[in-house]
Amino acid sequence: MIELDIGRFAYGDKVIFENASFSFSREGFTALTGASGSGKTTLLRLFCGLERGAELRSIDRSDISVVFQEPRLFEGISALENASVAGDADEAKKLLIRFGMGDSLDKKPSELSGGMKVRVAVVRALCSKRPFILLDEPFRALDAQMKKIVFSAIREKTQGGIIVTHDYESIKEHCTSLISL
Repeated sequence: MIELDIGRFAYGDKVIFENASFSFSREGFTALTGASGSGKTTLLRLFCGLERGAELRSIDRSDISVVFQEPRLFEGISALENASVAGDADEAKKLLIRFGMGDSLDKKPSELSGGMKVRVAVVRALCSKRPFILLDEPFRALDAQMKKIVFSAIREKTQGGIIVTHDYESIKEHCTSLISL
């Protein structure tokens, strides 16, 4: 079990977490839901160390990959180059083709749709070969069939993770536990 303890975290006067503790399984996927502003993205940022104020136990942060809400791609390089920044280019190419992007490997991010950018970001995270993945709204720009394809690859390439989502179909289909903030 992975434990995250947060003493106090606030943005100015707005307290997001106070003396909060969360437990996550190393295997399987936990869905993280809640209203806008409830702290879902902040919890992920605390989990991976982008924000201070939380103690993470039973996992090393170097074992975590992240897919942010915004794909955060490098504009000056191709989809394939973006996807392989953290890992093997051959594996990245195979995954991009599996994700329906075989004709777009050489395109720059400005030439990609929102869903294509998300797929590149997911491939980049998977190619890092880290066992635990954090996904912040990863399926919002994907159709139902592509969600299944992408999640199948996520299951194959990781042991588990946390998914911030409002997509209750994805929760029922892919997640083993649920935390609502």
